[in-house]
Amino acid sequence: MRRQQHAVISEERANAIRISLEPSLFVLAVDLLYLCHIFRGQAASGDPDPRKNGCPKVRITKGAIEILERIEFDTGKATLRPESDPLLAAIRRALAEHPEIRLVRLEGYTDSRGKPGVNLKLSQSRVETVLVWLVEHGIEPERLTAKGYGKANPIATNKTEDGRQANRRVQITILKQEE
Repeated sequence: MRRQQHAVISEERANAIRISLEPSLFVLAVDLLYLCHIFRGQAASGDPDPRKNGCPKVRITKGAIEILERIEFDTGKATLRPESDPLLAAIRRALAEHPEIRLVRLEGYTDSRGKPGVNLKLSQSRVETVLVWLVEHGIEPERLTAKGYGKANPIATNKTEDGRQANRRVQITILKQEE
């Protein structure tokens, strides 16, 4: 337990801190991810880019490991870009720190441009690349499956570049988790 001015920080986790305020007995649970978004990621560095100031890169929720940044690949390929390494390390760390997550499905998606068969193959190749990266960095292969869905399940319009970029993504669904 740490004491800071009129607050006692009694519990720290990856995405939350429990703070007891003195002299009242109020307890405030602060979601750091929420704060990062409210302040547009401006931490002590003053940099608005959350990737440069300590905001979480992944978050475990009921049924998913939410990836809060983009895993970057070379255009039209399944080759990981070096800037994805810190995000992949955060995913690996989340899995390593939560052995109760017994099985996840890495899901790959593309935008709607291109031939459906090519997009399906590309999305599958990309999530297999992520799976291999995780295994090479210590995650047990029996905890991982990979499925490419191509242009299925868009989360944004495919009529704009921003929408297409949002649809090119990797998601992680938790399939088995011990209580």
